[in-house]
Amino acid sequence: MKSAARKTRQRGDEVIQWTHPDEASETLRAIRMGEVDAVLVQGGDGNSLFTLNGADDPYRVLIEEMNQGAVTLSSDGSILYCNRRFAALLRMPLDKIVGFAFESLVAPVERAEFGRLLTIGRAAGITGEITLFSSDCSPVPLQLALGPLPAKSAAKICLIATDITQRKQMEQRLREQADIVERAHDAVVVRDFTTDRITIWNNGAERLYGWSAEEAIGRPMSELMFREPNNREALLKQLVSSGEFHGEIKYRAKDGRGLIVDARVTLIRNDDGTPRSVLGINTDITEQKKLEMQLMRAQRLENIGTLASGVAHDLNNILTPILICAQSLRNGLNGEDRESALALIEESGQRGARVVKQMLTFARGVEGERVSIQPSHLIHEMVDIAQRTFPKSVEITSRCPEDLCSVKGDPTQLHQVLLNISLNARDAMPDGGNLVFAAENFDVDEHYAAMTPEATPGPHVLLQISDTGGGMLRETIDNIFDPFFTTKDLGKGTGLGLSTALGIVKSHRGFISVHSKVGKGTTFKIFLPAEVSDQSPLAPETYVAPAGGNGELVLVVDDEENILLVIKTVLEKHNYRVISASDGVEAIALFAQQKQMIRVVLTDIAMPHMDGVASVRALRKMKPDIPIIAFTGDAHHARLDELRAMNVNDFLIKPFETDDLLAAVHASLSPVNEIDAK
Repeated sequence: MKSAARKTRQRGDEVIQWTHPDEASETLRAIRMGEVDAVLVQGGDGNSLFTLNGADDPYRVLIEEMNQGAVTLSSDGSILYCNRRFAALLRMPLDKIVGFAFESLVAPVERAEFGRLLTIGRAAGITGEITLFSSDCSPVPLQLALGPLPAKSAAKICLIATDITQRKQMEQRLREQADIVERAHDAVVVRDFTTDRITIWNNGAERLYGWSAEEAIGRPMSELMFREPNNREALLKQLVSSGEFHGEIKYRAKDGRGLIVDARVTLIRNDDGTPRSVLGINTDITEQKKLEMQLMRAQRLENIGTLASGVAHDLNNILTPILICAQSLRNGLNGEDRESALALIEESGQRGARVVKQMLTFARGVEGERVSIQPSHLIHEMVDIAQRTFPKSVEITSRCPEDLCSVKGDPTQLHQVLLNISLNARDAMPDGGNLVFAAENFDVDEHYAAMTPEATPGPHVLLQISDTGGGMLRETIDNIFDPFFTTKDLGKGTGLGLSTALGIVKSHRGFISVHSKVGKGTTFKIFLPAEVSDQSPLAPETYVAPAGGNGELVLVVDDEENILLVIKTVLEKHNYRVISASDGVEAIALFAQQKQMIRVVLTDIAMPHMDGVASVRALRKMKPDIPIIAFTGDAHHARLDELRAMNVNDFLIKPFETDDLLAAVHASLSPVNEIDAK
């Protein structure tokens, strides 16, 4: 029997009534295609109504239980069906959603975008992001996947909605963090650990270093910024071992300026623990370091003023035997007495030279150069200064083991630390007492580091200064490192000595502890990180007397007649011929007359009329390959770099000894140096 069907409306749903039960398969197909919502079958036992729940339950279960929202829309965009998940996203009951125009749920600013997605979705699949508003007007960001349904279906568009609230919140946090990084005053730089290439370069880095992000990203950081390769090696070594680094690093800006930054560096690892990248946050402290250096210089000058009377007393003690021996030699000393007098003059002269050199080095100083230092040398030099300048009522002793580790630091600054503390110790013993300098290797373990502020575990060198003065109360100890805090009378102290010492020690990644008892004395302990080295100590050099000349003609230039006379005497005694000039003008005239005969020129730097720098420049124009040796009484003369640029062969610092003079002249005349000079 041919089937016939007629359509009716029942409870708002479209129903197809079939007149023959064999059409069940066609009915199921129609249900799956969305052509009907229910089927009414007329049989001998009456009418039976089949709905989707009964006829195709697995499909509905799948849609209802899925984690995404599912919606079908009519051709005009009205909601025909939604699952429970979509209703939960909007916090609305199902019966309140069906029949709504989907566009009314979309945020107004995004409705044009939804219209575009809907237009494309009627013909082909498309994915986009849209924000809906829930029943409480909260925004619900969704990723929508739209696709067309079969043409015969009442529903024209199928829509799958995925909640992306967490992703959007994460993206917002990332944007905020990126904005914070970009707005940060500090330079924030991230680089790949393996390739060293820069991956992040914020506005702070652009301001500090001068390179734009486009110029910096992708370039190796070592090639771009590091002034000293050793800085990078030390940083990487500590990063790999501990995962972080905090300290001062010297960098180079785009315009060539030297920069000093306070660097906080962290190693970022992959999930398997392997290094992935390096995050650096750098604060510019260049100007701060300049101010610190100025303060330290002022402190050194103040200390030298404090020591001046002791230095004058020591120099008088040095000059006295020189004058007495010189008079005795003039009166005709012979034999052993003559040799003893000459030896005493030489010893006193060397001692005086050391005193002057110590004072000049301490006064001028060259901060910032970190080199390997043997702490026992610092102790011995400090003891030497103290013994020369402190009152004789203060007994000074020292203790240093032979196996003392070395430290890396600035010798001038560490000298200043010891001197600042020693001066306080001296002032604490106006009636005399004992001052003890000591050093030892000290391993700071985890327990000690946890109990001591600023301490880090590892091998250290402990420098200790103890006095037997009046000691300090606990309240005083708590304040002694504060700037301008002093217990001295007005005009006798600035209150900056100990604060300066603490700042220097901290810049060397060390720390200071103080122990004091009223009436018993005070002990300062300075802890500095040790350099552990497997190298064996160098064997002492064997003295080799410098070779003499072979009749070479030497031009000597100095405005001090006595120095000219002494140098001329020494060189002639060692088989050189000498002509001399008292200033640069006379030297140029003599050289013009005998430039083919003169083999080497020795010239002072500071002279009247024409100084040594101008003289060297003129000599180089007249004969570019002439060996030149310059000498000066100032080891840090402002124009030494200028002379080095003119290829001066050697520099002698007054006072120099005979062996130093002869060695410099012989070296400048050797074939190798002649080739280098050319």
